[in-house]
Amino acid sequence: MICFLLDDKGYLVAHPDLIDPTGRGPVEQQHITHKEPLVANDLLNHRAFVTKKVCASYSDRTIQRYYELNTSLDTVLTNLVHGEHCTKYQVMHVYGTNVFLGIVNQTCDGITAFCPCSMTDRLCLNCHRMEPTECECPCECPLKMDLCSGQLHSSNNHYPTCPHFPELPNLPIVSYNLMEYLKPCYEHHCSLRTESSDCFGVLGCEWCQLESDGVTPLPKFCTEQRKCFGGVLGSRTPYADEIIEKLPESDFPLLSKVIQSVQLLEDS
Repeated sequence: MICFLLDDKGYLVAHPDLIDPTGRGPVEQQHITHKEPLVANDLLNHRAFVTKKVCASYSDRTIQRYYELNTSLDTVLTNLVHGEHCTKYQVMHVYGTNVFLGIVNQTCDGITAFCPCSMTDRLCLNCHRMEPTECECPCECPLKMDLCSGQLHSSNNHYPTCPHFPELPNLPIVSYNLMEYLKPCYEHHCSLRTESSDCFGVLGCEWCQLESDGVTPLPKFCTEQRKCFGGVLGSRTPYADEIIEKLPESDFPLLSKVIQSVQLLEDS
């Protein structure tokens, strides 16, 4: 008897065969069609549970074939095709997750099913047809398009766009108390550099050019990178060490002189 866990795309989370007996560590990204083709073959007949989908991925110009499992399943699935006595299985949803628990009891040896999979890449073995109940590994086909006009070939223009799930950035939390009494490793003296050629390429310095809105121009000056990352005053840095505040005039004497000159002109 074998127990396994799989997610809502059919990829195995846990399975006895995921651990290589030669000691090379766990194998990742294994689909149920790889390890349990008999179960996968039968599950495809549960139309309300397994949906075989296809979509167009424009970022890498491929047509993706994949599976989607119904996470609202509230019953225990078992063999649907009659006459299969060697392999019995049960699959049920783990409440509150996108995971399913499966149990397989195979009483005969050497019984398997054919789920075509490429052994060298993710290319589908037959890109000209796709049957909703035909077992095959998740795979991809070329998305044929005219590279000059950007238009898809007529045979590829009816597929929906693949869903995109952007990763949310997790910025590290830096305690400024830890760095408060640390001396700088390098004295860059950014505020003393009055020319862009003196500022560019200096570690920790940035040639500040725009207000925080990224549009309004500033009198250009050299300051610390974390105060004006990318040339935009007060913009966030990928290192989570930005200083978002009104910079004191002492940090950029050139700007201070410009402001004083403008004030004198207004007074006169």
